[in-house]
Amino acid sequence: MAKTKKETPNKVVSKTKRNTKQKTTAFLKRNWWKILIILIILAGLGLFTREYLNTKQQLKDLKSPSTSGKSDLEVVTEQVSKIAELPQGESPTLATVNDATKLNTKIFFKNTQNGDRVLIYAKAKRAVLYRPSTNKIIEITSVNFDTATKQPEAVPAQ
Repeated sequence: MAKTKKETPNKVVSKTKRNTKQKTTAFLKRNWWKILIILIILAGLGLFTREYLNTKQQLKDLKSPSTSGKSDLEVVTEQVSKIAELPQGESPTLATVNDATKLNTKIFFKNTQNGDRVLIYAKAKRAVLYRPSTNKIIEITSVNFDTATKQPEAVPAQ
């Protein structure tokens, strides 16, 4: 009678792992493009969802009763009045900083950034530099209007 070779349990497990690894590798080699397409579709769905939610939030903000029907001046004035005391009985002039590099030479605008808002109160001779992105007042100063040239001159507040 011939002796048969018995396989130990460790050898069986080792063969099973090797077979599984080979099957996985073979599957990936055959179907790599399918996996890539699935990943691209998932990334696209993620981007679509992000943009959808962003648009939905923007529409909600536009319909918000706190800002609906109000002009940009009223909204900015309301936001700034929550932070600081503003002159009463006067409607300010509103300006937006579009190029901060041109204004950095002026003392009042030394810390300005693009998108900052300036409220100018002519009667009260005050100017407020407000940053909507952080909801902070950057600078408050008094303003002297030169009547001969009609150019405002910023004077640092005391």
